[in-house]
Amino acid sequence: MGTRRRAYAKKVLLAFVSFCLAVAVCEIGLRGVGYCYRPMRTEYDGGAHDWRRYHAFEQDCFVHDPELIWRPRKDYSVFNSQGFRGKVLSEEKQPGEFRVFAVGDSNTLGWERGSNWPGSLGKLLFRENRKYTVINAGVYGYTSFQGVRRFKETLVYQPDMVLISFGANEGHHVLIPDAEFRNGSLERLLVPFRIGHLLLAVRDRFVLDRKHHDNQEIVPRVTVEEYREHLNEIIRLCRENHIECVLLTRPYLGTSTHPTWWKTHAPRYRAATIEVGKANDVPVIDVYAYFRDRKECLADEAHLTGQGHDLAAELIFDRIKPLLPAAKAEKPVKSEKAAQ
Repeated sequence: MGTRRRAYAKKVLLAFVSFCLAVAVCEIGLRGVGYCYRPMRTEYDGGAHDWRRYHAFEQDCFVHDPELIWRPRKDYSVFNSQGFRGKVLSEEKQPGEFRVFAVGDSNTLGWERGSNWPGSLGKLLFRENRKYTVINAGVYGYTSFQGVRRFKETLVYQPDMVLISFGANEGHHVLIPDAEFRNGSLERLLVPFRIGHLLLAVRDRFVLDRKHHDNQEIVPRVTVEEYREHLNEIIRLCRENHIECVLLTRPYLGTSTHPTWWKTHAPRYRAATIEVGKANDVPVIDVYAYFRDRKECLADEAHLTGQGHDLAAELIFDRIKPLLPAAKAEKPVKSEKAAQ
């Protein structure tokens, strides 16, 4: 009986070792050919374009992330060692230090060389008080879905104020919405290994891919209802952590009637921003309204020029000034809910 058990154990061990060797060979082979997981198809014949794969896997300044889909590569391009644009912060604040975080998309991150309104705002605030600091936490292509998670990452740095600017990328129509595009727990387990990448691709092809592509149904990356929920969650977290929250509408030019173009849906996200701010008694700066007739301040339909970034900084500085410690110390000021 003992001999049979030993023989059986040897077979099991041999099978396990063989399996491990096969996995190792597969892993080495996949790494050798440079294989990486590419989540879902990024285009379909109807013309919807999905830039998430490009940001997550092909753009040099970003790396794939299971929760955020992509995140900035630290110490690369405009990003510092903490993954933000701006000065490196200590986790412990100095007495009197006031930290402002700008969380948003490409219009917040700004151009690779120079222009970004958080940087210009930082200069204005520094002139007001040398202990005021603005950190740019914007990321190309981000929606409010990613914004909530990005904001949570700033909490360790004890922000005093957060400026939230989303409402453009949400309206991009895709085959898989942001909430389904990533599978955090599964990807965290598999992404370190190339064979894990292969398993995720198989899952997409035979589960998610078939489910969505059979019907060719396209949806916004984030619905207006989800957008409201994300803003409300940020506001809730701000109140829990005694952070001043200010919402910004997203600037863009022109209108659209194309059913799947983001700009067709942008007015609904702008309206939702104002509504959420009003419902929560949170200041809203209507950046869209300020730039609506200033075509010379936008480089394209959705991104500010250098002049536009400077003007946006001046607008935001003017609106948040009553919320700064010095102004509050002088006298209570009821902030304007929207800059028209």
